Amino acid sequence: SGLTSIEIPGSVTSIGDWAFSYCSGLTSIEIPGSVTSIGRYAFYHCDGLTSVTIGDGVTSIGFGAFQYCDGLTSIEIPGSVTSIGESAFFDCSGLTSVTIGDGVTSIGDGAFSLCSGLTSIEIPGSVTSIGQGAFSNCDGLKSVTISDGVTSIGYEAFSNCDGLTSIVVDDNNRHYDSREGCNAIIETASNTLITGCKNTVIPGSVTSIGEYAFSYCSGLSSIEIPGSVTSIGDWAFLGCDGLTSIEIPGSVTSIGDFAFLYCSGLTSVTSLATTAPALGSAVFYYISSDATLYYPAGSDYSSWAQYFAKMEEIGGDLNGDGTVSVSDIQVLVNLILSDAAAEDNPAADVNSDGTVSVSDIQVVVNRILGKY
Repeated sequence: SGLTSIEIPGSVTSIGDWAFSYCSGLTSIEIPGSVTSIGRYAFYHCDGLTSVTIGDGVTSIGFGAFQYCDGLTSIEIPGSVTSIGESAFFDCSGLTSVTIGDGVTSIGDGAFSLCSGLTSIEIPGSVTSIGQGAFSNCDGLKSVTISDGVTSIGYEAFSNCDGLTSIVVDDNNRHYDSREGCNAIIETASNTLITGCKNTVIPGSVTSIGEYAFSYCSGLSSIEIPGSVTSIGDWAFLGCDGLTSIEIPGSVTSIGDFAFLYCSGLTSVTSLATTAPALGSAVFYYISSDATLYYPAGSDYSSWAQYFAKMEEIGGDLNGDGTVSVSDIQVLVNLILSDAAAEDNPAADVNSDGTVSVSDIQVVVNRILGKY
């Protein structure tokens, strides 16, 4: 910890594992061009380090190489570097600027996790893979730009980035897209939304919300899931404690494990499917203790009952398409004109008064307007 400065000679070709770890007095380091690799934890917990110059001979930055160097404010990774190791800059909380050289092909798991000072990140065209949790828990991160070269993005790559409002994927990327300016990353081939943020608008072409897609997005207060979506993946909305209500369209047939776990603000869940979607494990654990489930009249949602303080039927999906819309009003009018009995048409007795009448039409109108 007493070491304050050091000059690395030009004959050195590698910096070994743990070489300068815990040198808290070290304030700056210049890595010469002769060095080709920076070892595991080479500068681990060098708290006083404020300046690092990486020479243009370095090709790899090892696991945790600069982990917990919270004095660093900026880093420029030269084009000679091809890989940034797992946790390489983990919890460098003072880091506000990162320039990733156009030779980098992979960014490891958790490489920049907990870099809360970062406000924007631009992934160059040379990068093909972004690891799991690579930029997770970067609270200050507002914008992310993904280049056309990226072919693989790990789970939770940008999870728990509360400030994230802009996600853009290069139009020429063949594997991922951010179609219709949706502020999300969509896996093009499968139409699966894999990363969202509080400003995401889910396009009508998306068929699946992927695992961890919105995990710990605490700034998310509402989201509209379109009728094209058929599945919601494991942990999809984990820890979205700002979410107060969610409407699950009739098209959804399955909801994965822990999908809404720890959504503590969630008080209202509406599922429009006449056949209750299959649930994974602990889907709605630790949502609001007084949460209400709204579901289509006559449908069996008993498998959901364990998660909700109240369960209320909602009528109005009279044509059985999984949605309540204007077309249902016409069906209801025809039933009223034919003196249909409520016991034979339970979905038409929307207000549950034992009759099918004009008063049910107003309830359907309110349902269409989102007033239940």
